[in-house]
Amino acid sequence: MYATPARRSKEMALLFSCEPRPEIRKRLKERVARGEVVSPSELAASLGAGKGDLDKLEAYPKDHGFGVVDRSLANLGICARERSRALSRLGWRR
Repeated sequence: MYATPARRSKEMALLFSCEPRPEIRKRLKERVARGEVVSPSELAASLGAGKGDLDKLEAYPKDHGFGVVDRSLANLGICARERSRALSRLGWRR
């Protein structure tokens, strides 16, 4: 990412996400196709990523100096905040 000097100090919120396993995605798609509503708590309990997967996902931004703000209610992602210049540590370029 190339940022102007003025923008390098701006804080950004980033979402690091997990994709559910294929069998879980299939079950969720089938339920949604039937018109069922799946609550965030049910997503977290039975359809979201496992704790181990989220722990690994959370370690990545932390290991690169990002401040982890929160986990998603459905256990599918991690919200992290950091200044724009920190993205260059990850090798992100536009």
